Amino acid sequence: MTNKVYSEAVKAYRSNPRQGFHLMKRAASTDVPEAYDWLGSAFFYGWGTKKNRRKAFESYLQGAQAGAAGAQYNLGLCYLEGSGTDRNYKMAVKWLKMAANSSVPEALRWLSYCYKYGYGVRRNLRKSFNLALAAAKKGVADAGLTLGIAFDDGIGTKPDPAQAFHWYLSAAQNGVPQAQYNVGICYLFGDGTRLNRQRALKWLKRAAEAGYAKAKRELSKLEAA
Repeated sequence: MTNKVYSEAVKAYRSNPRQGFHLMKRAASTDVPEAYDWLGSAFFYGWGTKKNRRKAFESYLQGAQAGAAGAQYNLGLCYLEGSGTDRNYKMAVKWLKMAANSSVPEALRWLSYCYKYGYGVRRNLRKSFNLALAAAKKGVADAGLTLGIAFDDGIGTKPDPAQAFHWYLSAAQNGVPQAQYNVGICYLFGDGTRLNRQRALKWLKRAAEAGYAKAKRELSKLEAA
């Protein structure tokens, strides 16, 4: 019966967010951990209710403590960003690790970020790189951008322009604007790949269309040349 209410709530959100919200509250009241994750996002984004970051945090916390992997991930981000609660990097790392152990690949990417800058943990660039690599291999697009930058600048690994281009392209193909810009620059100057002005313009235009300001400026310079 509990799972039925939860399933009905998920379906209702597609056509009637307010109804979905009330059904999700019923599901949560019958101890469905995933329902708390949904409620957290409802309060965070204003799905069928008013935005309320504090209530979002509280819902994520209940779901996380009950074992919902998505809630553990979102709770980690709340602590990382100070959303609905005080910023607490150590708590962010704690919950992101739990989410990663529960097979939430996006948590690996944020753990990589924490190790890169020493947020809640001792700074470890090699570990940051390895976490980003694990996330990218699991299909996290932004992790591909992180790897591209790591190979470009030699962060946690040896510089490798060809590998930088490979990971930029992977992220670009998955819609990451900064990666699209970087691919365009690689083609423009022949960094890690063959120089190809036509492909450079293609990727710079995609990044510009996605609102990436540096791509717009680069296109303006190329058009004026």
